[in-house]
Order: sequence, then structure tokens, then C-alpha cells
Amino acid sequence: MSSLESFEFLHISEDQISKVVKEICTRLTSRQIVFLEGDPGAGKTTLVNHLLRELGLVPSASPTFALHHQTKGFSLKGQSIIVDHFDLYRVDGIDELETTGIWEILNERQISGQHLIFIEWASRFDESIWPLGLSKMWIKITSPASDRNRNYCVRIESELPSEL
Repeated sequence: MSSLESFEFLHISEDQISKVVKEICTRLTSRQIVFLEGDPGAGKTTLVNHLLRELGLVPSASPTFALHHQTKGFSLKGQSIIVDHFDLYRVDGIDELETTGIWEILNERQISGQHLIFIEWASRFDESIWPLGLSKMWIKITSPASDRNRNYCVRIESELPSEL
């Protein structure tokens, strides 16, 4: 059983992004995957870096060329967790995804339960491949035509324990 929540922020300028970040951070949990979607240059990595700063971490460069960055040893709502950030833009197909090590990391994080995972460009793959039993947050970033502002649409699906 799962619960679903969604919200959006429209026409947000760079100097207004902190209100988006604060709202998203209140909904971040361990055992969560955050999927980020948007055109190239939409601000996916920028948003992740703002979120990391809000959590007291030093932002990293875009993992586009490394595919994966990891940050360890910080606290999210009183829990020490690991943050993994993947950028799947250059990954072509499920076979290549297999070679990235993502499944080992997801399995390890699912067992330990102390993790937060950001994945850019996850929509290049069928949604059914992502593990069950984890809370999922989808963030879609769009930019209105001829406008430097951004729209942030957020959807959260939390796995709830079944009632006996």
C-alpha cells in the first residue's frame, strides 16, 4: 500500500529557489529515491546542490561524466545516512545500466535503510525497474518559453506498511 502526495511551484526565479528547497527538504526521508527530470540545462544538478547545501553538505559537480557521486556521514532528521547521486543521461539502455553498479548500490542501500538517492534522467528507463519498498519522489523541472524562471512539479509516493 502506498500514499501519494503532489505539489508544485510555478515561475520560480533563481533567487526564489530556497522556498522550493526548504519544502522538498521537509519531505526527504532515508530509504528514498528522488528522480529528477527536465531538459538539458533545466537545473536538475543545481537543485540537487541546493538540497545538499540545505542539508549541510558541500555540493558536488554534476555526475554526468562520472555517472555517480557519493557523500557519506551526514544527518537527515537525526539519522546518519549516505547520499548517492546518479546522472543516467549518457547511459544507453538497460544493458549499459547494468554495468554502472547502480543495482549493487540500490540493493545495499535498501538493506541498510540509511540512504538518500538522487537519480537524474531515470525516465529513460521503465519505471517498473526501480526497487519496491522505497519511498519515491519525482521532481520535474520545466522552463516556460522565453522565461528564465522554472516550474517544479513534485510527486511523492511513500510505501506504507500493510495493515494486518
